[in-house]
Amino acid sequence: MKKNVGRLDAYIRITLGLIGLGCAISKMSNHRYRRKPYGLLLWSATKVAEGITRFCPILLMFGISTRKEDLIRQAMDKIIPTGLSLYNKTREATSSMKNRVSKRTSTDHTQTNSQNEQATNHNAENTQAEELARRAFESFVESEKQGDQAPFQPSTQEKD
Repeated sequence: MKKNVGRLDAYIRITLGLIGLGCAISKMSNHRYRRKPYGLLLWSATKVAEGITRFCPILLMFGISTRKEDLIRQAMDKIIPTGLSLYNKTREATSSMKNRVSKRTSTDHTQTNSQNEQATNHNAENTQAEELARRAFESFVESEKQGDQAPFQPSTQEKD
């Protein structure tokens, strides 16, 4: 099971689940009611279990995650590849148009070769920037994971 429930979402689920369990148990202790709140009891127990395990099958079914790392990764995937690839495509289209115009106007191929080399160098720079951004993101996610897993260590300074 991969965690797909964020920390705040888990706290909210546990809180609402315990409140629901309390309401259901209090209604069950009152003997006047013929209908028992089994639905509320089941829903509340499910929410508490989802909060503790930080896994929700409904979120998994819809492909949603409320974890901070997953949200950041989705945002980075939307921003970096599309932005740079659109920029690269625009750059390539512009350079190819310039190449066509220059081929029509002059028979000198040295100019078009230098433009192609410039476009290739620019694409390589964008690929390097993409890779650098991905590495930075991965190191951020790793540091967040280590921060979540590190136990609480009290301060070693003693007060006088």
